[in-house]
Parts: sequence; C-alpha cells; structure tokens
Amino acid sequence: SDGVIIFPANFTLRVLSRLINPRDNEQASISVRTDDSNVNIASTIKKRVADALLEAMNASGYSSPVNVDTSEPIYAKNARFVDAFVPGVVAFATYLVATLLTLISFVSERTTGTLERLLSTPLTEGEIVGGYALAFGLISILQVSILLGVAIVAFDVMIVGDVALAFVIAALLAVVGQSLGILLSSAARRELQAVQFFPLIVIPAFLLSGVFWPIEAIPAWLRPASYLIPTTYAVEALRSVMLRGWGLERIGLDLATLAAFASFFLTLAVVSLRRGRR
Repeated sequence: SDGVIIFPANFTLRVLSRLINPRDNEQASISVRTDDSNVNIASTIKKRVADALLEAMNASGYSSPVNVDTSEPIYAKNARFVDAFVPGVVAFATYLVATLLTLISFVSERTTGTLERLLSTPLTEGEIVGGYALAFGLISILQVSILLGVAIVAFDVMIVGDVALAFVIAALLAVVGQSLGILLSSAARRELQAVQFFPLIVIPAFLLSGVFWPIEAIPAWLRPASYLIPTTYAVEALRSVMLRGWGLERIGLDLATLAAFASFFLTLAVVSLRRGRR
C-alpha cells in the first residue's frame, strides 16, 4: 500500500454540522498518510484526494467543510526529492559500472589471449569464472563505497535504516552486474562487439526498474518486464532501508532475488565458457 485515508469516528456529524451552520468553528478533518519514500506516488495520492474532495463539494453546491491533513507521512517524513532519487541513482550507477567494466575487461582478456592461457591450465571453468568474479566484485564493492559515501557526505541524503545493510544491497547488485558482464562477454570476441551490448544493459534498467519514475507509471502490458531486471529489486530494497528504515527481515525477498540473479548469471557464464573450451 502506498497510503491510507483516515476518517475520524464522528466525521459525518462534523460535516453535516458545518453544512447546516457555516459559523460552526469545528472543522471536519481527514488524514492522508502516505509512503513518502516515493515522492511521485505520494504527491499523486495527495492531489487525487484533494481533487476528489473539491469535486464532491462542487457537486453538492457547498464550500468544503473538510480539512485534509497530510503532515504525517508513514515513512520518510520531511524527505526531499533528492532523498527519494538517490537510492535509484546509486543502484543504477552500481549496476551499470559493474556490468560494463566486467564486460569490457573480460573481452579484453579474451582478445589478448590471457583467457586462452588460463583455459589451458588444469583450472576448471567454475574456478576461472569464480576468480574473475571475486576480482571484479572487490572493485565493484569499492565503487559502491564511493557512491554511498558521496551520497551521504555531499548530498546529505536521508538514511533512516542501517547504512551497512544499504551497502550490502548495493554490493550484491554489483555482484549481479559483474556476473552478467562475464556472461555477456562470452558472446563478444572484440571490444567493438561488447559495445553493442550497452543498450541492452542500459535501456531496460533506465526505463523499467523504477529508478527515475515509479513502476506504476509504466504501461500495464510492459510492467511485468520490470520484474525481470535486477535493478528493480535493488532500488526497492535501497529505498526501503534508507527511507523507510526497514531491516533485513522485510527486504529478505529482494536480497534473495538478487542472489538468485547472480547465481543464475554465473552458472550460465560457466556453461558458456565450458562450451567455448570445447
């Protein structure tokens, strides 16, 4: 749920009393409590409630005797636009940099012959992929540290929950990104071919994962595709931790999904490397 409208027990009596006697100082009031971790959705809810109230009063021919209180959001009180925007940017940048860096680096290893030399050793495909994943994963984790540090220090973003948990989410997304990069590298023999994968990586994450606008704003027929993109789960988990203050028990499904993506991509990477070895 993105919000709740609360009607007090004596709401109808107060409205009728104010309509019958306009001089009555007792104001009828409803409360609209929203999840302000997503500013766009919260603003839309508040506007729709206000518009509906205005429409109802115009239809009745009376001036509005009802006050709408939106001062107490359920989550992210006093959040700015940048507070809701930064978690999506952190997720998008982490995913983009981790995937592209790994893709280009792995293709470079292939073109320079380093990968072929490794394949001629007794190392298994799983050990080779695991070694690369560990190396690229450490680089990605360092990038995550820098991104979160800049967000906190330079932009003073709101963080209600555990910073360490937010770091774990971003780091796990980085692992997913580098796993996907290793997988895609198996289809590229040269750096120029690797560049052709950029739109495949960037556009879905940019348009469909809720980074810059809510998933609810995406056309209904296209919305299921959002849940096939890893960044969708990372953006939601980061907002939940940073703005809602949720803990591990409430974002466990998002983390498990990201881990499943990483395992799936790494498994396919091992399989593709094994086929290339033959």
